[in-house]
Amino acid sequence: MSAAYLDVVAADRWCQIRAYGDWADANSMIKAAALVKAADLIDTHFTFRGYRQAVDQLRAWPRTGIKDKAGRTISGIPSAVKDANCVLALALIEDAGGVAELLGLRGAVLSERIGSVAVSYDASRSSSSQSRIKALLSPFLETTSSSRIKRT
Repeated sequence: MSAAYLDVVAADRWCQIRAYGDWADANSMIKAAALVKAADLIDTHFTFRGYRQAVDQLRAWPRTGIKDKAGRTISGIPSAVKDANCVLALALIEDAGGVAELLGLRGAVLSERIGSVAVSYDASRSSSSQSRIKALLSPFLETTSSSRIKRT
């Protein structure tokens, strides 16, 4: 069972096609760690429709009981989930501060200061705006209208 949604070789291809130099400059151990951390972030911050294929699987994907917009059953790990894994892993390597913005957790940082810790955010970008990662994953996300309620 994989610790991330794709391995370093697949992520290398994804980043090479898109000419991300910071990824190419990192060593394989750093890349693998970034992919695992990015997968952790996906699993922590998003709730997906359907059910995990196995009760004991490490990751949220693969899933059962989920269909695409055309009504076809989704099997395996969708490319959008792998793309999100790469985008977040790349952000962890390039600029860990950009991860929160990609997840839609806060506005962009306008300024930072280390001594006495001061951070100011771009007020025009609210945390409620749709994040890049949420946009990638939106076809698979649980919505309030599709949430399962279990009565006891």
